[in-house]
Amino acid sequence: METTEEKNIIQLEVCKTDPDTNCDIQLIVLFDLSILQSGSPLLEKFSLKPKTQEQPNHYEFLEVEFKLSDVPGPPEQLISNGVLVARGLSILDVKVSKEDNEKVLKANKNVVFSVEQSYEGTQKTSKNLDSFRFHCVKSFGPVLKVKIQGGNLELYLQVIDWSQNLDVRLGYELCPDEQDFLRKRKKVVADALYKLFNLGEELQEDEVPVIALLATGGGIRAMMSLYAHLSAFQKLNLLDCITYITSASGSTWTLTNLNLHMDWSHQSFEDHIHNIKRQLLKNKNNIISNERLKQYHKELSKRIKAGHLSSFTALWALVQEAFFHNGVC
Repeated sequence: METTEEKNIIQLEVCKTDPDTNCDIQLIVLFDLSILQSGSPLLEKFSLKPKTQEQPNHYEFLEVEFKLSDVPGPPEQLISNGVLVARGLSILDVKVSKEDNEKVLKANKNVVFSVEQSYEGTQKTSKNLDSFRFHCVKSFGPVLKVKIQGGNLELYLQVIDWSQNLDVRLGYELCPDEQDFLRKRKKVVADALYKLFNLGEELQEDEVPVIALLATGGGIRAMMSLYAHLSAFQKLNLLDCITYITSASGSTWTLTNLNLHMDWSHQSFEDHIHNIKRQLLKNKNNIISNERLKQYHKELSKRIKAGHLSSFTALWALVQEAFFHNGVC
């Protein structure tokens, strides 16, 4: 019978402060917390510099006191795979009636909602925003605070309890769908490598390498660069040898556009490159027109309602979208 024992290990990093470096790690110490007893302090000494024959009385050590205390309040339900731990969450939805929101705005005021223990922290109403969502750790005992100057306010509140169905899977292996993809992709890669290098025999599944292409960011430059590289790989019969393609910022625009076509890796890239050149050379005056600015504001409001934070990056993405799609967001 196979048994596993989970351990709770704390890692301490001993750093040397140096004016020329932010943090210079001198030593890493690991300590097993399982030997601690609740309420009883434990003093441990960790040797940093062992004794030597030349200096038997000179050595350095780190002295740390550990104390395990009980957490007040009711027990908390956790999910863990032995490494990662997920805590119980609570979601609070808040909505201001449309009539009340309009009255407040006409008085040049806002309704401010705050849940200090939540991820969102503080949110406030605006012309296109009257619904809010707060994510909290249930055991923190979150409290909703509402700030409004004068008058009554009608609110709609709904609490959604945390469920066992997490958005992030806890596990040690790739998910079944990803493993299935790898098995299928390895056949394509093996065939491409066989033809490219004129191998005498076909590769076995465990012999097929996992090759990844990493594309960096950089806006339009990164997008055009990835198009050019993929086109070159295709002409050299290297494209089918790749298992994964990862991207960031501008290079993601390339993959987003390509993934609209099921068989893009076997199609010519010349049309894509030609279309991008055409978009770059067209007149751009319409992207800062009054109608465009109103559209940007509308789209940003939708993002805020969906729980996303507003930022210049989100605004710039809308400008770029109008830039490449004839001003249509």
